[in-house]
Parts: sequence; C-alpha cells; structure tokens
Amino acid sequence: MLNGIQQSENFKWSVAAAATAILAYVVTWRFYAMWWFIVFFIDLLVFLLFLIVSLSNIIFCFTGRKKFKYAFAPVCISVSPFCMIMLAPSIYRNKSYHKRTSILNNSCAGHLYLETYCVYGGGALSTDMDALYLTDSVNFRKYIGTYDEEDEMISVKCKGDSIIVEKKAKADQTFKIENVPLKGKAEAIPYVAYKIKKLNKRVFSLKDLRESHEFE
Repeated sequence: MLNGIQQSENFKWSVAAAATAILAYVVTWRFYAMWWFIVFFIDLLVFLLFLIVSLSNIIFCFTGRKKFKYAFAPVCISVSPFCMIMLAPSIYRNKSYHKRTSILNNSCAGHLYLETYCVYGGGALSTDMDALYLTDSVNFRKYIGTYDEEDEMISVKCKGDSIIVEKKAKADQTFKIENVPLKGKAEAIPYVAYKIKKLNKRVFSLKDLRESHEFE
C-alpha cells in the first residue's frame, strides 16, 4: 500500500519513536505535579530519540524519493504524536493530587465549593502551581484557572447569579525598613512591600453552570 516503504528502517524507527513518545506522555503527564524531577529525565530521553529520528526522516524525505513513492510517510508519522498530544488533556487539568476543598461563603443560593489541586510541585526549588475548580458537587465542576502559590492568587466571589473570578499577582516589590520599638530601643526591621495587580477578570452565570451539567 505504501510502495514498500514500510520495510525501510526510517519507517520502522518513526513508528517506534512515535509510539514511544505517545506512551511516555500518557504514562508520565499525571506525575509531573509531584515527581517532575524524575519524569523530566525520562521524557528528555524520549524527546532526544524522537528528535534524532525526526531529523533522519526529514533527510530521508529528500534522499529516498527516487526509491520510494511515499518517502514523506515517516515524516507524517513523526508529526502525529504532536497532534495527539495537543489534543490530550493539559497537565494543568491534572486532578491526581487533591490539596483541599473549601466552602465558598457568600450570598449565593446553595453550597458552592472550591477544589484545589496541585499541578506542579516545586519542592525545594520553587513554589507549587495549583489549579482551582468551582463546583456544587451535584450539577457542575468548572475549571477556574491556575496560580502560583507565592506570587499569585485567585479570588472567587458570588453576587446574585454572578460568579466573579479575579486573578491577581504581586507587583512592584520593594524592600523597606521599618523602625519597630523592641525592649525600649528602635530596631530596624526589613520587609518586602508590594502592590496587588489584577491580571484578569471573568464572570460566570451560576444558573448557566448548574444547567450545563458539565464536570471539567
């Protein structure tokens, strides 16, 4: 069907590399939240294999045209993992590591909850990245967004039928010194001062969310 190209080494290696790349993503993506420092090296090795095979396929696409009618087939196979991974769930939608569930206390009718999941664990090197979901546990679960625990925050407020979501971040950080009286003497205490910058604002209809019956 492919004019014998499936017997070529490039075709076989492209199939093997594509299958390995897809398998590696399927197996490792959900572990990036807490074990990224391990799975990173696994994915790096897979990426290097995939890159070498892809470059070889590009060269083969030109050098193998005289011998094979479909010399471009290995290149097409190399592209396929990118297409499949782009359609796959993002690591930011990973709900494998639940951190907490809190009640949204406001004027909305009925109970609403905020579910927090860790999607990237920084460990000792950096801070965690969390994903936030809004749910009533019965009719819907809405993905709100992600935020860095140290420098960002997401506020969720309810006003009538409107759910108001604002993402904010620390900005214009400066070091200041304040003289604080300690034991009868003034001690210079350094501290970091910053302003809160609003990054974006979204408004959802609570009625529409409940009628959607969608669980993200």
